[in-house]
Amino acid sequence: MTNSPLVSVSKVRKSYGRAGSSGGTPVLRGVSLDVARGEFVALMGASGSGKTTLLNLVGGIDSTDEGSIHVDGTALESMTDDSRSAFRLRNIGFVFQFFNLLPNLTVKENISLPLLFLGVKEGAAHRSANEAANEVGLGDKTERLVHQLSGGEMQRVGIARALVHKPKLLLADEPTGNLDSRTGKSILELLRSVGTTHHLTILMATHDMGAAESCDRVVRMADGQVTDEPSKP
Repeated sequence: MTNSPLVSVSKVRKSYGRAGSSGGTPVLRGVSLDVARGEFVALMGASGSGKTTLLNLVGGIDSTDEGSIHVDGTALESMTDDSRSAFRLRNIGFVFQFFNLLPNLTVKENISLPLLFLGVKEGAAHRSANEAANEVGLGDKTERLVHQLSGGEMQRVGIARALVHKPKLLLADEPTGNLDSRTGKSILELLRSVGTTHHLTILMATHDMGAAESCDRVVRMADGQVTDEPSKP
């Protein structure tokens, strides 16, 4: 299993609006894609190209109409919603464009959430959260409420939260899209660093070629299809 791709997407179709693949608006039209273990891949395309939908399917947030998705050898399409949720919680971390943090919680409490959902006791979860905060450069801000942070710092909290339960796969949806170029560059450098340190597989959706240049490979999407897969940006 170690030589197989961590993510394998085969002939996936997805439509929205009406149930099933025969009705509604097609969003993905037979997408196939493999992502190697430890690889940092950018999904690049304009808004509406299907990037976020593909991330949601790989992350088990949504289910395919047709085709298959395997993550670490597990077939997501054969799972129930509850099983996919449990698999996602243990194996996948998410980083979002708009951070998706809880404003009434501290940095430490936000980072702790995945561990608490996994049943880890609060004290142990907070200790792990402090370690993750240190790793992303926020060790001195763990007791602050997130609304007291800058945008770049909030995204660092998001990255720490995505790492704290030691996932195999990290999915990032436009992680620099709400940041200025300088801050965005530092976030991409951090993603590259933690990916290398933890041997993470990272799949990142972006429309920014500058962001894609930090990745090992760029996969371009248009109109719900993969248009090519060059080895380098």
